[in-house]
Amino acid sequence: MMLVSANYVRYVHGSISVDEAHRLCKKFNAEYRIFRDKNCIYRDKKLGVCSTKMVMYYDRHDDVVHWWLLSTRGKGFDFIYPKIRNATDRHQRLRISAPKKYFHSPGQYELVRISRAKTDLGMEGKTRWSWRFTQEYKERLVNEIEHSISRRNVKRLAWQIDSLRRTPGFSIARREGFELYHRAKKKWNSTHSRDSSRPVEWPLEDIYIGWIGRVPNYQKYLYTHTYFINQTNRGG
Repeated sequence: MMLVSANYVRYVHGSISVDEAHRLCKKFNAEYRIFRDKNCIYRDKKLGVCSTKMVMYYDRHDDVVHWWLLSTRGKGFDFIYPKIRNATDRHQRLRISAPKKYFHSPGQYELVRISRAKTDLGMEGKTRWSWRFTQEYKERLVNEIEHSISRRNVKRLAWQIDSLRRTPGFSIARREGFELYHRAKKKWNSTHSRDSSRPVEWPLEDIYIGWIGRVPNYQKYLYTHTYFINQTNRGG
């Protein structure tokens, strides 16, 4: 998310085995120079050449590495990857999924750009990026929860509500997680108050979805991390 907010809006992505990850890093560095330092990036930017970075995530539950190759606008990347996607296009938004062990659905979260509300002085708020549920995932989750409620399948319902508790704590996704949770409680009360002479209490504990704050000085962290990987690739 931080790279996209820093104008790394063009991307390609894929998944590979753990054994292939190191080889892919070396390949991408040779072709796209993903380990450039700040000085090189600055010089290339003045020449109109794009900057490229790579993000990798190891899913230990599925034993697979997901990768994203992100680029700023500029010369150099389109000629190598003509099918590159654009994160600012609503039809090509960057999507991620949770491990299959939990609640797998293709593209559970998508990265969206939103504008803050106007300030008290009438000035326009800044644009920011955040993750939210995809519409397909939200509809599936609602249907699954309501089905469990109608069948009084508390065990299944507890598993589904726990998936809401594990929602990443980004502002929009966090808000949507709470909204779906309160909707489930309301559905439970309306369904089972009709089926008995007295209301049936909500059978689960309330959930809390934590916040994910901004990484302080993330650019320094990225360059430090990049330097470490680069030295590892060199055998240093």
